[in-house]
Amino acid sequence: MRWRIGTLYGLTQTGTDETHKPVCELTEIGTAHFRTLPFKAVEQPVVGNGFDLITRTWFTAKTPNTFENVSEIALGGYRWTVAHYAAFRDGAAVTVYRTKKPVGATGATGITGATGNTGVTSGG
Repeated sequence: MRWRIGTLYGLTQTGTDETHKPVCELTEIGTAHFRTLPFKAVEQPVVGNGFDLITRTWFTAKTPNTFENVSEIALGGYRWTVAHYAAFRDGAAVTVYRTKKPVGATGATGITGATGNTGVTSGG
């Protein structure tokens, strides 16, 4: 286990498309230190769209409120989508996943109808 610095990204609505769905862009919110743990591979057998996800849980000294508007975290050359976050001792436990395809650390554009993460729960 080691501490690594990750860049936090949130979705900012830039307009709507012709069907009145929100069009969003990823914008940098800030940074956080994360303690990484071993990973668990998950098979997703979707017909015609099969892919593997890597799911990880990271710990940080940031409060869970920090992750209310965080959609993705750039860390280790990959973009990780925030699936869940919870209060844990003096910080937060953040569950993230990524696809096998690496992406750069810059924001993506043109995300239509995107939603945020699943929210916070209290934990021990």
